[in-house]
Amino acid sequence: MVYNPYRRAGVADTGGMSPREIEASAFAMVNRALREARTPHERVLALGRNHDLWSIILKDVASERCALPSVLRDDILRLGLFSTRRSLRAMGESAPSLAALLEINADMEAALRPAAAAPSSRMSVPPLARVAEHASLAAMSA
Repeated sequence: MVYNPYRRAGVADTGGMSPREIEASAFAMVNRALREARTPHERVLALGRNHDLWSIILKDVASERCALPSVLRDDILRLGLFSTRRSLRAMGESAPSLAALLEINADMEAALRPAAAAPSSRMSVPPLARVAEHASLAAMSA
C-alpha cells in the first residue's frame, strides 16, 4: 500500500491517479466540503481539511526535492500560509466568508488539471497567472 498524504484532507482512494490529479482532486473535495458545510461543526471540519491540505502542500513545496521554479514555489508558499491562517481564523468566526479560500482552491485545482479537463466557465486568464495574482494579494494582506 502506498502512503497517501492527502488522506487527511479527505482523498482516500487515489486508484492510479497521477500526483497532479490527486492534488487537483483534493482541492475539489475540500472546496465541496467548504461549500456544503451547513452547521458550525461541518464548517470547522471543512476548514480543518483545508488547513490539512495546505499544510501538506506547504511541506512538499518547502522540501529540497521540490522541482518547481522558485517564483512559482514562492507564490504557492505565500498562498499556503495565507490559506492556513485564514482557515484557522475562520474556525473561530461565527459566519466567516470563505470566498477567498474557495477561489484560491478552485484556481489551484484548475492549474493542476490538464488543459482539456479545466472548467470552461473560468476566466480566460491562465490558472497559474491567477495563482500568482492570489499570491500577490495574500502577501499584501499578511
